[in-house]
Amino acid sequence: MAVVHVVGCGIIGAAVAEFLSHTDFEIHVYEQNSAPALGATAAALGVIMPVSSGKLVGDVVTLRLESLRYYDALPMANETAGVLTLCDRPSDTKMEQRRQQRAAQGFVLEYWDEERLRDICPQIVANFGVYSPADRAVDGVKLAHHWVGEATTRGVQFHWQTEIALEAVQGWAQSDQVVLTNGLGLNHFLPVPRVQPVGGQAVRLHCPDLAIAMVVHWLTNDPIMPDLNLVPRGNGVFDLGATVEFPPYVLPQLLHPKRLLASAQRICPQLHDARILSTWTGDRPRPLQARSPMIGFLQPNVLVATGHYRNGILMAPITAAIIRDLIIAGHSSYPWQFLCPDFLSPQTQKFKRT
Repeated sequence: MAVVHVVGCGIIGAAVAEFLSHTDFEIHVYEQNSAPALGATAAALGVIMPVSSGKLVGDVVTLRLESLRYYDALPMANETAGVLTLCDRPSDTKMEQRRQQRAAQGFVLEYWDEERLRDICPQIVANFGVYSPADRAVDGVKLAHHWVGEATTRGVQFHWQTEIALEAVQGWAQSDQVVLTNGLGLNHFLPVPRVQPVGGQAVRLHCPDLAIAMVVHWLTNDPIMPDLNLVPRGNGVFDLGATVEFPPYVLPQLLHPKRLLASAQRICPQLHDARILSTWTGDRPRPLQARSPMIGFLQPNVLVATGHYRNGILMAPITAAIIRDLIIAGHSSYPWQFLCPDFLSPQTQKFKRT
């Protein structure tokens, strides 16, 4: 039986493990932490909104929309009532173009003027919004645990609190297959860093009188927080974030949670009554001088699938599907070569079975 070693068990590693668990491979997953999704995944708000995106066509749009479709079958991925993006009103031509393109792709976009916003979201102060019922927020930690549980029942072996050295990867690659999904940890296996940490902070609020069931997304003029999301979690609890803090930085910056809340209060005055329950920080893996994410062959029998930056939860299913295809057949029907940076090989090659 061929053996696959997956290094890293954040949302990407968990997805890869679950997708591969439907094959006849012997699968081992290694994670340096004591449980799945304790790194970048734990810090993510989990907002996935490819339908709302201004990008209408292209390979990256194809992958994001296809990945979104995987979530419709997951009960834990349907806990919010869509995403409302607050914005300036575009021209009628642009609105119709976007609506028609998304309809052709199988999705609905609604345009809400000020009156409609007042009717549906009276606590939001805005002139215009774009509503996408298919976009959503997903609890990445809960989902990772779900995928780990599913994979475990099919025989996948998880090794917690286990750090993997380069020598181990090189040894496995002589006869087995290796998938590196370990985010910033990828740098340990490379002669020069290829992934940088981008810090982010978020705030959990309690505001029992705020009645919003959907994710609210808006742009700001603040370079530390260029766009923000207010995510309902139930029982008057909301998550707000996140900042985007490039190196060099020192987290946490105590001022930034207050800046987050001040921005949210401008579009939702009810949040003046909010109480901060907690704040948290995390680093997101962003490729250096390469597209996000990075997929490709580091060497024969070693695949890289990491560097998803702010799209890890969105792209986890499609990434896992591509990795599964490459391991089984050496190619995938999904477009992926454009995500292969220059230090990886896009050459498709069926993994050797032993």
